[in-house]
Amino acid sequence: MRCTFHPRRALRCAILLLCATLASARAAAQAPFNLTIAVAPRLADSAARAMIVRDAGPNGGTLIVLRADAADAAMLATALTSLQRSRRKLGDLLQYQVVITLLGHRSTSSLTLDERRRVDDYVSRLRNAPAVFVDGVGLAKTVTMPMPSLASASGS
Repeated sequence: MRCTFHPRRALRCAILLLCATLASARAAAQAPFNLTIAVAPRLADSAARAMIVRDAGPNGGTLIVLRADAADAAMLATALTSLQRSRRKLGDLLQYQVVITLLGHRSTSSLTLDERRRVDDYVSRLRNAPAVFVDGVGLAKTVTMPMPSLASASGS
């Protein structure tokens, strides 16, 4: 049996394979990540008012946990702003888990009317949500939504 090498055919196959790989990588990069916001009675760090946990990998989710006594519009706006800053700095596809601990919060007067309306709506939904078990947190009221896009997010 005789084997012949066809350079044009090999090049065509390599280009098709490269295009298919790039297309699947682009689709994975554009896949919407979920954002879960939770209200818990306490956090692992007793001084923290909120925590942001960003998991690694293509299926990595993001969790914002607000301490129940600090769950208000200003704290949620602070957490969303910190998340946006982290996403801009590190991207959405992380290679390691990132945990951000928040001790303070933005002033309520620094929120625009639209930001205030949006975070008040999230806090209201959280307060009315059923409690479920969240890994690493325990029993917490949660709301899950698609991750806000970086382009349209304006500090909240």
